Amino acid sequence: ICELKRRGLKVGVTAVSPKVIVNLLETALEAAKKQGLDLRAVHRQSGEYEGKWGIERKTAYPAIRSQLGDGGIDVLGATPWCWARPEFEQSVDVLIVDEAGQMTLSNVLAASPAGPGLILLGDPQQLEQPLPSSHPEGSEASPLSHLLDAPATLPPHTALFLRATPPSP
Repeated sequence: ICELKRRGLKVGVTAVSPKVIVNLLETALEAAKKQGLDLRAVHRQSGEYEGKWGIERKTAYPAIRSQLGDGGIDVLGATPWCWARPEFEQSVDVLIVDEAGQMTLSNVLAASPAGPGLILLGDPQQLEQPLPSSHPEGSEASPLSHLLDAPATLPPHTALFLRATPPSP
């Protein structure tokens, strides 16, 4: 997220739950602080943010969309319901899907018009999304499973592997 900001790109973040979204936003803000980078993060959710990283919470779609357009937001975290809205089409340069091994393909496809770039983070061997689905057979699988054809062990040329999982903030 910090590198995308340095390149002047607007970033969106989505995931299966608000808690996962906040975790990624907090991690990005912590990294930005260490790098001396000014990163303005907004989470599309009601209520007060109680963490230490200064995530602003907003609920009004028009105001959020306007701030994305004028550069008032560097990174917006929101559920797929926000990103699937017509007014958010092409609103960011890159949409990051965290825990993409748990999100259904249908949710990722619904959110994907938000921007031309899509980054899927996660483990394709992760448990499926923990919510029941009434979609056609096969659509409960994650986008990572669809893209990678879900072999038990991924070949090195299909993914970027981390040497270690970073600790949670």
